[in-house]
Amino acid sequence: MHCTFSFMDGHAERKKWDDKRTVIYCTSRGEAAAKGFGKGQQFNPPNVDLMWLDTHYPGKQRLAQ
Repeated sequence: MHCTFSFMDGHAERKKWDDKRTVIYCTSRGEAAAKGFGKGQQFNPPNVDLMWLDTHYPGKQRLAQ
C-alpha cells in the first residue's frame, strides 16, 4: 500500500508503508484494535512508518513508539 504526501514547499513524495501494522490499521481499525495496536498505543517493536511521519510531518514531533 502506498500514499502520496504533498508538502508546503511544493514537492510531493510517494511513501510505501513498510510496517504491516500500518496497513492493517488503515484498512480495518477494528482488526488493529483486536490485535492490540492502534491510535495512542505503543508499538513494540517500534513502527518505522510512524518514525517516517514524525520526521516528515510539520509541527510538533512526537517520538514514535
